[in-house]
Order: sequence, then structure tokens, then C-alpha cells
Amino acid sequence: METFGVGTRTESPSIFPLRWGSTIPTALAAPVDTGHVKAELMASGEAVPGGEVYVALSQTIAKDWHTYWRNPGDAGQATTLDWTLPAGWQAGEIVWPKPQRLPLGSLMNYGYEGQVLLPVALTVPANARPGDTVNLKAEAGFLVCKDICIPEQASLTLAVKIASGVPLANKATASAILKTVTDAPKAADIKAAIQFQAGVRSEEHTSELQSPCNL
Repeated sequence: METFGVGTRTESPSIFPLRWGSTIPTALAAPVDTGHVKAELMASGEAVPGGEVYVALSQTIAKDWHTYWRNPGDAGQATTLDWTLPAGWQAGEIVWPKPQRLPLGSLMNYGYEGQVLLPVALTVPANARPGDTVNLKAEAGFLVCKDICIPEQASLTLAVKIASGVPLANKATASAILKTVTDAPKAADIKAAIQFQAGVRSEEHTSELQSPCNL
């Protein structure tokens, strides 16, 4: 069996085994088109009582437009997520992928073009009941810019199943989210790990958090 694991809070990474499934209807939701961005929530897999599940905001951005990194630079505004979660659930901070440089005249901004995933680790309460499905809600706000900037907003929902046994996941979605988490800039005391039991591969990555001047 192939397993993925990502640990973002401790020196000993947590390992989350996943069973691959071709389709996981409870871990995907219909996208919302805000005009210049198609936004949706997607989960790394089923949730495990007492564990964590990554839920990512996916932004598919219109050609030649962009959204912003957590530090937007000389202008702009970072994407925000305001969660409404079931009792006992907790949301962490957005894991920000490395941004692109977005020069505009004498200004230097940082953000994303095309498609980007913004994962968030959600803590699942220990009393979550296997087999249940929970509804997660988030208000996503973002400034999307080309020659002009337009503030856009999306009300997003996602149904996630509580796993009975080893959690089921869509391989493509889980891999994309966990790769984003693994590759994101991190503080020196934070580690990310990925393991493949079948392929006998183990990696750890540690890097200093990058500031805009180093991008």
C-alpha cells in the first residue's frame, strides 16, 4: 500500500495512510465563478477522528490576471479564508506556495497566475463519528488584478466524510495538495516529510522562510 505523510507542526512528521480511489464525491465541491477566478474547496481525503485533513482553496485564475501572496509586495491584498466549521473542528493558517514576481512599473508585487492551491490543515475532533459526513464552509476573499484590480468573493462549501478505517482519497487531488504543502517555504524549525511504503522512499525538507527580497 502506498502512503503519504505530511507533518507541518512537529519535528516528527505525522503519517497519514490513504487508500486511493478513482472518485471521492464527498471530497470535492462545485467551483464558484467569481468573474475572473474559479474557486473551489478540495480535500486531501477523508477525515480521521483526532487527526488532520488538508482542505485547499483552489483558484483557477483568468489569463493575464493574478491574485496575491500573503505578503503582496508594494500593492495588492492577500487571499483570505473565513471558516464556518462543525463543533470541535479547528482551522490552521493558509500554507502559502512560493509566489511569482509580478512587476508593475516601479512596483514589485508577489502572487499567483494560472492555478494555485492554498491548503489549510483542519483538526478533526476525536469524537467525530466514522461514517458521518460533515459540511465545511468558507468565505474566500481575494483581490484579482490585471490592468485594474477587482475584489471578488466566493461562498464555498465542501462535504467531507469521516473515515471508517484507512481514509479513502482521490490520488490526483491528494498528491497535488500534499506536494503544495511539502514544497512551500517553511521556517527552519518546521519539517515536511513524504513517505512511500511501496517505493521505499523517504524524504525530509527543511528550509528557511523566504522573504520577498529572496524570491
